[in-house]
Amino acid sequence: MLLSSLLPDNSISIDKRTYTALSDAVSSVKEGARLSLTAIGRKLGEDANVIEKYCIKRVDRLLGNIQLHQCRNQFYKTLASHFSSQEFLPIIVDWSSVYDFSFVLLRASVAFQGRAFTLYEEVHPEGAMNNHKRHVDFLNNLKQILPSDCTPIICTDAGFKVPWFKAIEQLDWYWLARTRGTVKCQTDKRPQWTLVDGYHHQATTKPMELSGLRLSKQQQWPCRGVLYKSPRPTKKKSKPVKRPNCNNYKKCSKANSQ
Repeated sequence: MLLSSLLPDNSISIDKRTYTALSDAVSSVKEGARLSLTAIGRKLGEDANVIEKYCIKRVDRLLGNIQLHQCRNQFYKTLASHFSSQEFLPIIVDWSSVYDFSFVLLRASVAFQGRAFTLYEEVHPEGAMNNHKRHVDFLNNLKQILPSDCTPIICTDAGFKVPWFKAIEQLDWYWLARTRGTVKCQTDKRPQWTLVDGYHHQATTKPMELSGLRLSKQQQWPCRGVLYKSPRPTKKKSKPVKRPNCNNYKKCSKANSQ
């Protein structure tokens, strides 16, 4: 499926020349160019039989186009509208490093046909990773992108803590996360505060409810807890290959090739 097919005509208020340059750049990446300014420009020059330095300058102007950057949220919002039919939408949010680890990316995506379909993303300096204010601003920006009749289920890894969960619930959204490390919890059956690692030995492939769970000794946040251990992937047994008993290597190789 081409990305352009998901963008209705006149859905993005952008200059036609800018949109054409953007489409050409995306096509060059799709056809094998590395995701860099120079590589995209060279691929454009090669395909159009044009001097590459002019195409590199064209890509440079595209990446520095202020109007294009101002239209980012229009692109995100238009693409997110295709999920408006889903009342509850699981959204995966995670941090990742970009470039030379000087910057980090906070991305919200949907698992779609075996791939991660990006709904919204922000780039920040490396020092802003896991910053609570950045988290709150990100959620508020994501809310502006998503359809109004869609209720997200924010799915995160163990790096997100209770303040993140609180910010999600303040938006009347749902969340699903893993916990580990130094986080402590309390349950009805075990009132003393215990590291979540202390429950690992009880985990099986059958989900078990941890009734009365309160997460974090400092926050004491009530939530639903489920203890679960995913089954180990089974390795496929390789079938033994019967080799001919032959002293003449060349003769055997010729027989096998036939």
